[in-house]
Amino acid sequence: MLGAQSIFGTLWWVLIMFVYVRNTVLDGQLEFISGQWALPVAWWWERIGEANGTSTFLAVSLMLQWIFYAVVSVVEFVAWIMYLY
Repeated sequence: MLGAQSIFGTLWWVLIMFVYVRNTVLDGQLEFISGQWALPVAWWWERIGEANGTSTFLAVSLMLQWIFYAVVSVVEFVAWIMYLY
């Protein structure tokens, strides 16, 4: 069970770099300031530094989700692999 959970958490960590799930149908896709479509991991790097941005808190939440999943799930996965060997 511990291994399955760590695998799922690590796969989710990789997935959140590339997939943005909208809350409602009316929410738009993630776009750079220039108007081009963006991957979530690239989008939050740009939007966190934006002064008075309307999506700064969304960018911070995506960044923190990425960091916390890396700290918890990826480390847990590595520890599980080390436990197996």
